[in-house]
Order: sequence, then C-alpha cells, then structure tokens
Amino acid sequence: MSEPTPPGHPPAAVKAPDLSTPEHPAPPVTEPPSRSAADVGLGISAAAANPGTSAARNDQVREARRSFGRDLRIDGEASLRDAINGNVYNVFHGKPTTSGLAAMRLAAEFLAECRETFVPPSDATAAHSWAQRRLVILRAPEGWGKEAHALWLLTAHEPPDAVLRLDPETRLRGLSASDLARSTGYLLADLPPAQASALTAFDLERLAAEVARLGGRMIVTVRQETTFTDGGISRYVVDLGARVDPRDVFDKHLRRRLRDRPGLADRLLGRPDVRQLLERELTPDVPLAKAADLARLIADEADRPDDVVAGVRDRLTRSDQQDFTSWFNGLNDLHLQCFAIALSIFNGLPYETVADTGLQLHRKFDMAGGTAVATRAVPEAASPFGDGRASRLRTLRARVGKADVTTPYGTVTAEVVRYADATFPVRVLRHVWQEHDRARGGVIAWLRDLGGHPDQTVRIRAATAVGVLTAIAYDHMRHEVLARWARSRDPEHREAAAIALVGPAEDYGPALAGAVRNLVAEWAQGSAELKATAARAYGANTGLVPLDVALGALEKLSGEDDFDVVEAVCLSLTDLVAARDGAAAGPVLGLIRVWSASRQDLRPVVAHLAFMFVAADLVVERPSARGPVTWPTLLWLAYCDRELHRVLAGLWGWSLNSAEFSELALTVLDEWAAMVERDESARQAFVGLVTSACVHSRVPARLRRHVPRWTKPDSKTKAERTARELLAVLPQGVTHR
Repeated sequence: MSEPTPPGHPPAAVKAPDLSTPEHPAPPVTEPPSRSAADVGLGISAAAANPGTSAARNDQVREARRSFGRDLRIDGEASLRDAINGNVYNVFHGKPTTSGLAAMRLAAEFLAECRETFVPPSDATAAHSWAQRRLVILRAPEGWGKEAHALWLLTAHEPPDAVLRLDPETRLRGLSASDLARSTGYLLADLPPAQASALTAFDLERLAAEVARLGGRMIVTVRQETTFTDGGISRYVVDLGARVDPRDVFDKHLRRRLRDRPGLADRLLGRPDVRQLLERELTPDVPLAKAADLARLIADEADRPDDVVAGVRDRLTRSDQQDFTSWFNGLNDLHLQCFAIALSIFNGLPYETVADTGLQLHRKFDMAGGTAVATRAVPEAASPFGDGRASRLRTLRARVGKADVTTPYGTVTAEVVRYADATFPVRVLRHVWQEHDRARGGVIAWLRDLGGHPDQTVRIRAATAVGVLTAIAYDHMRHEVLARWARSRDPEHREAAAIALVGPAEDYGPALAGAVRNLVAEWAQGSAELKATAARAYGANTGLVPLDVALGALEKLSGEDDFDVVEAVCLSLTDLVAARDGAAAGPVLGLIRVWSASRQDLRPVVAHLAFMFVAADLVVERPSARGPVTWPTLLWLAYCDRELHRVLAGLWGWSLNSAEFSELALTVLDEWAAMVERDESARQAFVGLVTSACVHSRVPARLRRHVPRWTKPDSKTKAERTARELLAVLPQGVTHR
C-alpha cells in the first residue's frame, strides 16, 4: 500500500487542555505546533487503513444517549420495573422464633396467599419431584420468582407445621441438629457467593440427613450466576427451566385480592386505560414479584375505577423516589459512592472501565481535601482488599455479564457491568448533582478530565453525561465544562464539547435547543479553537440545525486559515454523510465540488481533504450471494445513482490529477481496491468509476505506474484481480476536458 510522505511532519503535540480548578491550577505547558495539511493527510491515511470511525462514533453517541434514558420519562412518572425494588418476600410476614437460630416464622395467612397465587412451572412432573426432596438448591435468574417457587415447594405437598425464613447470613456448614425443629420448612434466600463456593457435598449430605430425620424440608435459593466448587453439589441443584408469564402472576394476585367482589377484576381489566397500563408495565422481562405488586396497587385503587391508573402511577412515583433515596444514602463508603456514579455514566461498559474511572473520581475527592459525596471521612490508608465484587454489585443493584464490545482493533467479548434498573444511570447522576452540593466540584473536574481520555467510548460517555447536567444547569455547565473544552488546543476535548450538546439540542425542549444553537453560533465567531469546536458541533449533532444550515455554516468555517478548523470541517462533513445513511452524500459532495472550483487559496485544499476524508472513512455492508460484502460507501452510492457517479468520477479525477494530493488519493484508492477484491459486483463498480475518473492524461498514466503494485507479493494492498481488470480497460491517453 502506498503511504503519503507529507513534508515537514511535525513532532507529536503536547496536549494542553484547560482543566485547572482554583484548588489545583494547571502547570505551565508547551503550546503544540501549528497543524498543516500534511497532518490532516495523516488522519486521512489512518481512516483509510481503519475505516468506519465516524459511523462507530455515531453509534457510540446513540448508545450513550440510550444509556442515559433518552427514551425513558426521567422527569415524569416511574414505572413498575423501576419503582419497587427488592422482592415481595423481603417482608417477613411473621415473628421471630424462640430458638437460638436467627430466623423468622412466616405467617399462615401469608403462606396460604403464596399457595393460592403461585403459577406452577410448565413441567409439573419435575416440580412434583422437587417437592419430594428434603433439601433443594433452587437456581434461577433474578426476577424469575425463586422465593415463590421455594415457598410453594415447602408447603404444596405435606405442609410442615411451620415455615422459617433463615437470616441471609446463616451459615449452612454451621447448622446442627440442635438448631433444627421437627416438621419445619426452612427457606434460605439468596445464598451469598462466598458461602456457595465454600460449601461441600458432605456439608449438604449431613444437613439433608438431619432435616429428613426431623421430617422437615429446606430450600436454598441462589442466583443464576452462582457456581459451586464441589461438583458433588450438583445433585442438589435444580435450575428453573422456564419463566412463567408475568401476566399470569398478575392475574392470580389481582383476582385473589378482589375475590370478595365478583366481577370487579374483569371490569377493571376491561378498561382501556388499565389495559394500556398493563401493556406498558407487564413486559416479558418484568420481575414476577413486581407483577404481583402491581396487582396489589390496582386492587387498592379499585374503589375509584376512573382514577385507578393515576393513583397507581402516583404511588409508584412516591415509592420509587423513597426507595431510590434510601438506597443511595445507604452507600456509606466513598469507594461505593464513586463506583455508583461511575456506573451511572459508563453503564454497560467493561467492568474494568467502570472500576478505573470510579477510582479516578475517588482520587479527585481525596485530592480536594476530603470532599465526599456523603459526610463520611475518607480513610487515610484504605485497604485495596475491601469488599469483594459480588457483595459490591449486590449493594449497587448491578450485575455483570458477557457482551461484545467494539474496540479500535475489532470486536471482542468482555465482561460488562450495568445497573439492573435501566433508569438508574440518569437518576444517580441527577441525584448527586441536585442533592450533594459539595460533590459538584469533584464531579465536574473528573468529567473535564475524562473529556480527554484516550478511550473514545469513555470520552463520549463523559460528554453525554455533561449534556445531561447541562439540561439541569445550562449556564453553570457552559462556563465550567463546555467553554473550557471548546477553547482547548486538544481536538478530543473540542469533540467532547460538540457531543455534549447533542442531548440538550434534541431532548429537552425548544428553549434549551435555542440556547445551544446560539452558543455554537457564538463559537463560530471566536478563536480558531472555538471555530473548530463549532465545526464539530455542526457535524456531530444532526438535530442542531437543518442540513442546509449546517452546510452553510461549515462553508463559512472552511475558509479559515487554520488546519484545526479545516480538519474539524472535514470530520463533520464525513459525520453528516454517515449519520444520514448516505442521504446527505449528494449535498455534501456538491458542496465539495463547488469548493474545488473556488479561486480562494485555501478552499480547494479543504475540498481535497474533505473528499478524501469521506472517501476513506465511510463503508457500508451489502448482501451478496456469498454473504455480506463491505463496500466503500461512496462507491455503493455511485453504483446506485448515476448522477452521484458522475460527481464522484469528477472529484476522483481532480484529486488524482493534483500534484499536491495525488499520493493521498492513491492511498485511499489502495484501500478501496483491497475492499472490492473479493466481490465481482464491487470490482466492476470500482473499475467503472476509476475509468470514468480518467479525465486528464496524467490520471491514467499515474494509475498505470501505481496499480501494478497491487499484484506484488510484498504489497500491503492485495488486489490482483482488481488490478488486472482495471489495467485492461485504462485508456492509453486522454486529453483534458
């Protein structure tokens, strides 16, 4: 592959973002050297070698906005899935026992309700078999009704004299005959992972024998991810094979609560507003305990049928807020609080990313002299071996799982962490901002730092979080974060400022959107750094202004004699085409063609660089008989649209004919050739477009010298068939026209 050799390649720039705070002023730094067209060309070469950057960035911005609840009513009512945390059986419904065992005796009325409302598993034969065992470890995902199954197993066949719920910290290995009573059922819910890993099959055999001798039963529930070190324990483990329908659970609970009022349940369920509420709340993944609780809330409001939905929503909102506040206030350790805040921003990203950024936030508070989210003092020498991950995640109401993660080097499988409640990310961030004034300075300084993080995903999430806070405190965030990023010499900070404005421009109403538009327009009149930030904002934010207005603003900025601004214009034009699935290609290429004919000294240079950026970075996957094929986006559009084919051929010919930019154009062409090599339709489209680009005798001459390199064994560009087919049809000489 041919590599560009731009003259005067500058040394690596020293970043100098303005991230200082009054308490921690930034040290003096060396200003980076001015950028040139050669530097922009290096970015184009990098994009050609690793295309799809703009599309990936757009995808990450969309994912970040989804993570912060773009589609959730973060200012309105809560939903059942988000409001009632924990489990319906977390209330003991009984009284303490008189023995030395830490347990609660469950009330007979509560057990009767559990039996009458239980929806049995589809495999009744297996369920009956489980009920005959004296000791069962019931394993299932969260929200599948493990405890309801456990209580049914304990009471459905040969009901015991009493059912005791054991203290969650009860150690199974330590239980002896003296701790147990005759004809008693025992429930130990959510066995801690540390206990599970320490258990042996011998422990369970001994305990099962003792329970059987006393005519009792014991059910232990564990989460789906729980594993056991001793393989012999597997014979005690029962995995729930299927999840019952939440609607069935709801129906049983509602009808039982209204059983003394014939026909009322059917009348309520026949109301359109109630049906709408149920469709929204009883999704297939809603925890079963919460389906039961929705039945309780509706039954409680049944005397006011016209107001039942409003009443339920009001109670959900109040219950939700009380529970959320109690949960966050219960995080009485600074490490936990910082992890919770980091998880709110990096929800769904690799666990290591969340943990590392949480530690950075903790250090930010520590450096600020003990500033903390809560009033707890920061330990002078905190041990790195504190609580384990499993207990930390339980406290945080979070879970881990495997997921595909996109990196600059490809897609890999990673262990990601996320809140179990999808509303927590935006709520945690807002709660910290609105309720903990002393934490704001540390959070702001932390977010400013993350705007220059080496990981693009981290930068985008941090910028999106700044956008959420901008919707709460626009002027404060504009001054403390947005303006500092926008004035930075670091292009990553400037891009973060542009991305931070995406949410405020689209999601929070016309007043805030107008303020954002005015801010970007002001930046477009400012320093070179501010103009570069404005240029990125017009490309990164498709909802900021209409396409024609964005292109007009970028055209004005393209005349700036500063290559930071020029590069920002090129990136934004590429973003506009990528974000609109090619629909903006015609207007963008038309504008570039106008620039190419401009008499201004810099405008044709910008046209060359902008065209190369779009050509190098954008790719699209298309189906074929042999499976999906990756095409250069512009080639695909030219293949589908004859007018675009003509425009592109002219731009390719103009660039390949250029004394200054032909080498860069050939570098991009190398990548196109390698991309189309394996697909006949793509090769034919490529050969046709390049042939049409031979509008000057120098173009085919250059191609004849360059294309044979694609056939050599040591070439980086492997495109023998493409080279052969192109050389066969290249004109021998063409006069300028």
